[in-house]
Amino acid sequence: MRRLALLFAPLVLTLGAQQLHPSPRPSPHPLPLPARAAAALLPDYNPLQAMKEREVGDFYRKRQDYVGALARYHVAQRLDPSNAETYFDLGETELKMDARPQARLDFEHYLALVPTGPHASAVHKVLAKLARNIPHPASGTQKARAASGVSR
Repeated sequence: MRRLALLFAPLVLTLGAQQLHPSPRPSPHPLPLPARAAAALLPDYNPLQAMKEREVGDFYRKRQDYVGALARYHVAQRLDPSNAETYFDLGETELKMDARPQARLDFEHYLALVPTGPHASAVHKVLAKLARNIPHPASGTQKARAASGVSR
């Protein structure tokens, strides 16, 4: 009986300590670190994980959590820098966030990787609008100004 008590004593002490010091609540966001810092912690090349990160980024973007989507796309870009679709997703998300200079760079990178890719014509149109400094319809700023009657 004494031997059983000695065997279970560490387990009881551990469980008691966990109840005294509960673990902190998990962060509501899956990537609490800035996107680029989190990406720096990952291995260099992993296309399968990059595909999964893009899927999660798509999930966030559909729910209009552009910060979360952008973080996941940056991780995917770090894991598989040769995937042109990631650059397209980054550009689309940055347009939604009104980060036009970075979106332009990502769209140009997309075209450098696949000049005749499935989104090439749309990317050329967006780049032409960005070159003329016309607000992108996805940003909603043009519609908001028209509705409020405010002009530049």
